[in-house]
Amino acid sequence: MPLPEIITAAHKQGIGEVVATWALLETQIIKILQNVLDTEISKAAIIFWHMSHKERMIRLQALVYNSVPNANDPIRREFDTLYKRIDTAYQMRNAVAHSLWTKGKEAAAISPFIFQAKGDIKFTGRGIPEVEFTPERLNKEAQKIDRLFLDIRDFFSQHELE
Repeated sequence: MPLPEIITAAHKQGIGEVVATWALLETQIIKILQNVLDTEISKAAIIFWHMSHKERMIRLQALVYNSVPNANDPIRREFDTLYKRIDTAYQMRNAVAHSLWTKGKEAAAISPFIFQAKGDIKFTGRGIPEVEFTPERLNKEAQKIDRLFLDIRDFFSQHELE
């Protein structure tokens, strides 16, 4: 007897949208680092590609803070907001891209099994809130990442950072 399909074609499409949209955002971040450092894209890719996301973001933040040292500067505050949005999007992307999926409680929903082994061991339902994704929610999360991509691109095209 075959197992029931938990992840439908619509879920797979939504997961793919989140992952692919994140890849565009990640590429944009490499291009921004390239521009801020005034180097070639090939050199920026060599320098930053194998860094973890966190390491890349720390360097981007340091470069922006070097150009805009005043924490109260509107440009810096705008960047800090974008930085937080990137972190939120990264967490979403990781949950979507790296989870083991179970059937959700709601109709047409799937739920990621999330496990943390730092400190006290936690997993979904025990210390980590349960979340569910319908295909529509996955699509909305991809749209949020796409909007973030546009906002980051616009921010760095409007503000010349040295």
